Amino acid sequence: MTHYKAWIILICATCLFSCNQKKKNNQQSADVQKEEFIKDTLPRTSITFILGHDKSGYNQYYTLAGHYYRLNEEDKTEIIIDNITALSEVCRYIKEHPPANNRPYGLINLVCHGNEFIDMGVLVTPHGVRASAESIEKAIHDSVFIPIDTNCMDTNTWIYLHGCAIGNNQALLNALSVAFGSKQNGVKVKASKLFEYYAYLSRNKNPQSIRHYFAKAWYAFYHPDSLVGQQYFIRQFTKRYPHEQIQWEEGLNRRFQSNPGEIYHFSFFVPVVWDELYDDEALIPMLNTKDRKKEWLMNNKSLLNLIQQTQIPLNYFQFKYYKQKYRQESQEVYVLRVKAKTGVICLIQPLLSENDSLKSLLVPFFPDENDSLYFRFSYNELISGKHPEIKDKKLFTIK
Repeated sequence: MTHYKAWIILICATCLFSCNQKKKNNQQSADVQKEEFIKDTLPRTSITFILGHDKSGYNQYYTLAGHYYRLNEEDKTEIIIDNITALSEVCRYIKEHPPANNRPYGLINLVCHGNEFIDMGVLVTPHGVRASAESIEKAIHDSVFIPIDTNCMDTNTWIYLHGCAIGNNQALLNALSVAFGSKQNGVKVKASKLFEYYAYLSRNKNPQSIRHYFAKAWYAFYHPDSLVGQQYFIRQFTKRYPHEQIQWEEGLNRRFQSNPGEIYHFSFFVPVVWDELYDDEALIPMLNTKDRKKEWLMNNKSLLNLIQQTQIPLNYFQFKYYKQKYRQESQEVYVLRVKAKTGVICLIQPLLSENDSLKSLLVPFFPDENDSLYFRFSYNELISGKHPEIKDKKLFTIK
């Protein structure tokens, strides 16, 4: 009988210990959840990267953007970085500078020039090539981008890319998502389909009066070697946009705005660079005549496909061919570099507030931040169901 009592006492003691341990574990779990909840209620840090410097006093895009994100009450961020001009260095900075409150960044603004046709006006790496979907994908394949810890970025972090209608380039947003995240878990990236710029509202150019404008843009193209006048562009605009009621001549006559509500224009070049690699210099084709250059180009389907991505007709491009040589590890590599570029005239019409009483004050129009009519989102945000436009498409394939 005593033997059985001993077993009963042992079982009761074991059960009591198990219950106490369970309570202890539950308490620890509750404490962790409470700590995480408190941590989750802390505000997230926002940061802006100004990824370039103005080359003239006429177009102060980067300068005005820097003032805006420092001083504007609604959109200013806690941190402004203006000495980085490569995406790989942005990635490195984020990894090496986690927010002080141990919460991942909430908003990461990337401000740069660029074009919706093919690339951004920022380099992938210092002294490297411009950032396009293809060059970013190659950098991912070459392990250029450093994996970022979840204490710096997580699924609730937004990367907001500010540029010239870069939101029309879905592949570029997808590539950025993977570059700052991973193939399995890309981060959330968004960009406007509209043109963006910053302008003073006050005549005395008070930095605190700078506002962020969205604008519609229309494009006409020209061959860099051609001499064309205003009527050439008016005819092209009219043909390309037959249903638009735009004063093309007014926009072409105005290079700089006297106020942020005026239609105006600016010009730029769209560059496309292609490298063909050879093991032997003797293998580089002789392209010393116009016919040979044309034949080589027409047979290079990959380069033609790249140019086709710009959606600009081939006849507007100027092509130049160069022979180069560099050392790759212990081997000399010979390169046929092809530089193609086309001239672009861009007419810009700012969007003002839809409230008629505010239009005379030149108050900018702000679309809803989730409106897919004005913004495009990286694939990982689309598959969440919030933006289902291309739910069935793959992010992209690393070759």
